[in-house]
Amino acid sequence: MKALTKIGIGFLSLAAVALGFTSCSSEDVASGTNQGNQESILLLSFNAGQMATRAVDNTLTADEKNIEDLTIGIFSQDGTRYRTIKTLQKTETESEATLGSGKFYYNPTTGEATAKIVTTAALTENDQVLVAANAGTTGAASLRDAKTAADFNKVSVAVNNGDLLTAAKLPKYGVSKLVKNGDNASEFKAEGIKVKNLPSKISLSSIEVAFTAGGPYADATFKPETMFLMSVPNKLVFSDKAWVTPEKYLTGYSEDAEKSTFLSHTLTVLAGGNNTLSLAGTKKYEGTDKEILYTMPNDKTDANKTILVIAGKFSGENKTVYYKMPLNVKGYNADGTSQGAVAEGTEAFQIPAGKHIKCSVTIKTIGTTDINAATGPLTATLKITVENWSGLEQNTTFQ
Repeated sequence: MKALTKIGIGFLSLAAVALGFTSCSSEDVASGTNQGNQESILLLSFNAGQMATRAVDNTLTADEKNIEDLTIGIFSQDGTRYRTIKTLQKTETESEATLGSGKFYYNPTTGEATAKIVTTAALTENDQVLVAANAGTTGAASLRDAKTAADFNKVSVAVNNGDLLTAAKLPKYGVSKLVKNGDNASEFKAEGIKVKNLPSKISLSSIEVAFTAGGPYADATFKPETMFLMSVPNKLVFSDKAWVTPEKYLTGYSEDAEKSTFLSHTLTVLAGGNNTLSLAGTKKYEGTDKEILYTMPNDKTDANKTILVIAGKFSGENKTVYYKMPLNVKGYNADGTSQGAVAEGTEAFQIPAGKHIKCSVTIKTIGTTDINAATGPLTATLKITVENWSGLEQNTTFQ
């Protein structure tokens, strides 16, 4: 009779997840406590979701926490030796997430999740545990081909008709390691894995006009209509930063099917029936929780940097004007150079993974009528606050 080894893995994550593995004949049996002549049963038990504290603001919606599929890779401590990689599918009932079923179940009422795994992999203390969620069928298949942790972190998934950039399909990633569970040398656990969203969320807090009294635009009006993104990478990888060189950059101002689904957002109409802003009338447009876009992480700081654009009509003319807003920048010097990035570990204009960028815009001048033209001098102030979905707060003034 085969000996049984029990491994418990606990997750405290930003998303509601539960896991289940099935055994695999290609698993590493060369090292570790289990030398390949035993079956290991992994019993997973975890508290799904981030517990609220005064320092943590639970800003994720139910959709933003959602997980449709889960792929778990276990590698040696240095990441060079493969142990096992499994993909798990969501089931709606707990009874279907049985031992070896390859399914996971989460109970949103209790916040508890359980799953059972059977494996013949040779596991040992400090083995790396890498978690990828919402990879889709193609992404999960590529993840399972990884032979090292570095291979796992190079697997990319691409936007397809808005997939990856809708709230319920956001790819997620987390890391941990196996440690001994008590005194039993054959029992392990991995606790505290935070599975974070890789795309970032951009929300519009407000647009305010502040034309100079007595100046050329004192009597001007601006009617904001849409917000959209330019230079969004079409893919990301399952790693901490998620940056990768894309095949192409997507933009939201052209009239095509991709733009209409996820790269552009029509702004809500203000009370009273229109969005016209002026010094003499309504000065400020207050954003809502629906004024959001999701964007892929982007390491570019050149012409391919990601830009948020506010578009609308200026002074009642039929022509559309554009206000182009580079993101993740503290501000600008007198010569137009940036004052650096707010997000730690990035340069100005780079889009980090898993941040909430909250934008407030103050307009003091007319925008450009040429979407490809350079934008005039900007004064931008950004502030990072750490939340479940970490926040970048950006205030931008168009002088």
